Amino acid sequence: MRCILHIGTEKTGSTSLQTALSVNREHLSERGIFYSKAAGRLNSRALAAAFCQYSSDDYLTRLGIQDTTQHISWRNNLLDKIREEVITAQTGHDTFLLSSEHFSSRLVSEEQIASLKSFLLTLFADFDIACYLRRQDRMAVSRHNEVLRAGFAEPVLPNVQASDSLPLLFDFEALLRRWSKLAGQSALKPRIYDKKALVNGDVVDDFSKTFLHTRLPERPLRQANVAISKPAQDALHMFNTAMGPRNRQALSQARRKLSQYLEIHAQGQGRQPTSDEAREFYTFFKQGNDLIARTYFKEEILFPEDFDSEYPEIEDSKHHTGAQLLLQYFEHLIEAQPESMSLE
Repeated sequence: MRCILHIGTEKTGSTSLQTALSVNREHLSERGIFYSKAAGRLNSRALAAAFCQYSSDDYLTRLGIQDTTQHISWRNNLLDKIREEVITAQTGHDTFLLSSEHFSSRLVSEEQIASLKSFLLTLFADFDIACYLRRQDRMAVSRHNEVLRAGFAEPVLPNVQASDSLPLLFDFEALLRRWSKLAGQSALKPRIYDKKALVNGDVVDDFSKTFLHTRLPERPLRQANVAISKPAQDALHMFNTAMGPRNRQALSQARRKLSQYLEIHAQGQGRQPTSDEAREFYTFFKQGNDLIARTYFKEEILFPEDFDSEYPEIEDSKHHTGAQLLLQYFEHLIEAQPESMSLE
C-alpha cells in the first residue's frame, strides 16, 4: 500500500485542503484512497504530536499529557489504532492518506523524522511526500495574526542575523533535506503555493490533480481567518507583552475572547513590512530556495522576486490606537457582565 504524506507547510491552505478531504472521504474511498481518521478526524495532527517532545506541543498540553510517561502511553495507544486502521484499509484501497502541516512545523529534527520513518515503514512500501512552499516573507505576514492569537509578541518578520542559523520554519532547503531521509529525495514532491502556479489557482484542485488524480466534488464553504487591522494587532501585541510568556497558556481563554472582539470590531489589513524589509528578509533564504528550484523544478529561482509592487515603500507612520481598542474591550466587558472581567 502506498502512503501519501502531506506535510504542509504552514499558511499554504492546509485547513481548506483537509476540510475538503474530510467531507469527501466516501468519494475518495470509492477510488481506492483512504483518508485516515485514527490519526485525527479532520487532519493527522495526532500522529505529528506522537513524535514531538511532549513539552513542546500545545496540542499535547490540551490533552492533559504532563510528562514523558503519559506521552509514551498515549502515543503507543494511538499508533496501535493507526496500525489497525491501515490493516482495515488494505481491503479495497491502494493509497493511505495522511495530512498535517504540523509534520513540517513540529518535527524539526532528523531524530523525530527517523522515529516516524521507523513506524511508517512497518506499514507502507511506497511514499509520496507532498509539500507546499510559500515565499518566506508572504508566509510570515500571513501567519502574524495567528502568532498574536497564540499569545506571542513577535514582529511581523522574524529577526534573522547572517551569523545565526536560519529559522527552521522558513528554511525550506533544510526542511526538504530532513524529509528526504524518510523515503529518499525522489519521494519528495514540493509544490509552489502561488495562484499562478497552482492548478486553477487553488490548492485543493492542485493537490487533487497532482497527488490523488481525482476531483473532489464536494467543496464546503470554510470561514476564512478574519483579518484584523493594525490597531487590533497592536492591541493583541500589548496584551501579550503585558501578560508575559509565563502566562500564555493560562490566559488562552481571555486572549481568545479579546481576539473574537477584535475580529468583530477591528477588521482590516494588518501590518505590512516595507518592500526593503521584505526583500532583506527573503535574501537570507534565497540561496536555499535557488537550490530547491534547480533540484526539484529545473528552474533558476523558486519564487517570483518582485517586492516593490507588493509592499509599501515606507512604513506607515499613522498612529495606531491599539491601547484605545483595549480600553473599549474592557469597558465592553464591564458593561456586559462585571464578573466576565475575570481572566480565568
